[in-house]
Amino acid sequence: HRVTGIIPGDVITVQTNKESFRAKKVIITAGAWTGKLVEGTGLTLPLQPEKIEALYWSVINPDVFTPDSFPTFLYINEDEYFEFYGLPIDEYHGLLRIGCHYGSKISDPEKRDNEPHNNRSQLVSQFIQKHFKGVD
Repeated sequence: HRVTGIIPGDVITVQTNKESFRAKKVIITAGAWTGKLVEGTGLTLPLQPEKIEALYWSVINPDVFTPDSFPTFLYINEDEYFEFYGLPIDEYHGLLRIGCHYGSKISDPEKRDNEPHNNRSQLVSQFIQKHFKGVD
């Protein structure tokens, strides 16, 4: 079901494209779409969606980068402008997701472009060369 609206009250109504649901509490986990969902509820959130590329890298030994042996991470270095993130191999066998945790601001997540960020993959490649063995 796709959520199309939220009506606040003592009992909250969540409208979807198929039916409505009612609950005393609701947790919204809509990412970049949260701001649009809460419009009209009186709730104002200081959100700014960003487009962040998903970059996948081949690995020599996939067993080293499974969820059991490789953590999700966020690398923050105050001396560098960019933050990097990584996820264990889970989506695509043999491909590790490591990217730059910095994107370009977008006003509507439905209208984002598919153009790559200039030099972003090069920055991530340099980060990988510095910190990981067996990732290409």
